[in-house]
Amino acid sequence: MTAPSPPLPRALLAGGLLVLIGLVSWVVYAVQSRGEQHSYAPGKAPPTYVRLERGHTYWLAIPAGVPAVTAAGLDSTRLQCTAAAPGQAPGALNVAGEQTGTKLTTRIGSFVAGADGSVHIECKGIGDVYVDNAADAGYDWSGLALVIASLALAIGLPLTLSGLRRLPQPAATPPPAEAAVG
Repeated sequence: MTAPSPPLPRALLAGGLLVLIGLVSWVVYAVQSRGEQHSYAPGKAPPTYVRLERGHTYWLAIPAGVPAVTAAGLDSTRLQCTAAAPGQAPGALNVAGEQTGTKLTTRIGSFVAGADGSVHIECKGIGDVYVDNAADAGYDWSGLALVIASLALAIGLPLTLSGLRRLPQPAATPPPAEAAVG
């Protein structure tokens, strides 16, 4: 009769579960990010119209941020942008542009909305821009999934490796006895 095998270490079980959660979250991130219209989502065009609320500060963004503005030969601190409601002529938008050395990856400027409603925003020399925090912008579910994936994998992988080290080793078979010379 064989002895019952000892239970798996808790670290291995918890780590394995966290690694599984991390991998699933990573897949969710990859799928979800393809459907979002944000400046940091690859391959998307800015929405034609965004909804703004009077008095709120909004951020203008493009995929490559300030470096793309300067690559286009423009001064990022002096952006010339317009906003136009459906069926109306564009009006100047008072934009505070980001400095050249900014750490922000996609943001190029900000403005305070002067009215409520849907508008189309574009900037001279750049074209249509994103307003990632527009009133009708969807929640960034892909970003949440990426944070969950990162945390779960950062905790789960070391736990799994620790649990693997604690697995009981199989009993070693004794080496064969040498025949006595005599």
